[in-house]
Amino acid sequence: MYGLNVHKAVFDSSAKVSGPTVHFVDETFDTGKIIAQRCVDISDAASPEEIAGRVLKLEHEILPFVIKKFAEGKVIVVDKRVIVV
Repeated sequence: MYGLNVHKAVFDSSAKVSGPTVHFVDETFDTGKIIAQRCVDISDAASPEEIAGRVLKLEHEILPFVIKKFAEGKVIVVDKRVIVV
């Protein structure tokens, strides 16, 4: 599931929070180890499009953050955990 379909499913589920996740890519869609996540309150969202806008704002923050940490060598995997230092 991707794009507005995700936000529609979240809206229809009556979830109170949503947000972006940056993860490693592996053999299966969306199952890689999570590198970073952000959370946004959507309890008052009136539509899937409103949720998409709130999440997109955080996506614009989290992806550059993760790329910077990778460039600095500050994303490490210890055992089965991803740590961002």
